[in-house]
Amino acid sequence: MRQQHRVDHRRPRQAEFLKTGNAICEKGNQQIGKAANKQLPKTGPKPSKAQLTKFATDTIIPSVQTQINQIEAWARRAGDQAR
Repeated sequence: MRQQHRVDHRRPRQAEFLKTGNAICEKGNQQIGKAANKQLPKTGPKPSKAQLTKFATDTIIPSVQTQINQIEAWARRAGDQAR
């Protein structure tokens, strides 16, 4: 008996998802890098543990969460458009 494969046409295709997700993450990572260059200069003393924690809490974590939210929103819109 031949197995049938179901295709969920509401979901974005993997290549499209990866392209869009990578673009969103690249933009977010650039923003994190710019903020790091301003807040954590490469010259001078090493940042303290408190400075690194503040940078992670105030910059990295919110940026990554925004990236996740943008990817999820894009995937929902792409799925809605495919219906």
